[in-house]
Amino acid sequence: MTVSAENFIGHGIYVVEFRGSDTQGAILSATGQLA
Repeated sequence: MTVSAENFIGHGIYVVEFRGSDTQGAILSATGQLA
């Protein structure tokens, strides 16, 4: 799953989650893009 730089900037909390867990982070990142 590809996470754009804009998503990282717009949703800093997802960046933290992504570092903590790749699988969970990818799901949260996808949710962030939808939201």
